[in-house]
Amino acid sequence: MRGGALTADTIERCTKADFDQVVAEHGAFWDSDLTLPLHHPIFIFEFGDSAFVIRDGEKVTAYLQGFRSQVERVGYVHMVAVRSGYRRLGLARRLYEHFVDQCKRHRCTGIKATASPKNEASIRFHTAFGMTMIGDGEVDGVPVVRGYLKPGIDRVVFRMAIDCGTGFQPVNR
Repeated sequence: MRGGALTADTIERCTKADFDQVVAEHGAFWDSDLTLPLHHPIFIFEFGDSAFVIRDGEKVTAYLQGFRSQVERVGYVHMVAVRSGYRRLGLARRLYEHFVDQCKRHRCTGIKATASPKNEASIRFHTAFGMTMIGDGEVDGVPVVRGYLKPGIDRVVFRMAIDCGTGFQPVNR
C-alpha cells in the first residue's frame, strides 16, 4: 500500500506491540541507533493517550511519542519518525496535527519539541510546521538553549502557541 490511501483515520494510539515493532525495526526509521535509548515503554504505559502510530496493514509506518507537561500547559513531542519508504507523504505532519488536536482538547496553549542543533531535517520540519526556535545562544547560527539536555549539551527548542479557546498564552521557555 506504499503511497496508497493512508488517511488520518489510520492514526491510532500506539500499543505495546507497535512499540516493540518500532524498537525491533528501529533502523527502518532512523539513520543511526543513537535514538534507540530514547525509546522507552513509559510513553505507552504512562503517556499512552499521547503516543500515536500510522500503520500500513500491520506495519507501523510512522509514530509520535509525546506527553502533556505537568509544569505548563503545553504538549511536548518527544520524538516523531517515519519509516524509510514512507517519507515525504506528510505522515509526520499528520501525526503532529493529531497531537495538536489532542493537546487542544486538554486545554494546552502550546506545543514544544527539541532537537540537536545539527539535525537539519528536524529543524526544517519543525519550522515548516510553524514552530519558532528559541534560545539563549547559537551553534553554527542556529538558536539553542545552552545546557538544555545536560551541562555542555545544547538543544534547539521549538515552541508554537495553539488556540484552545482558554485565552491563556503559553510561557516561552
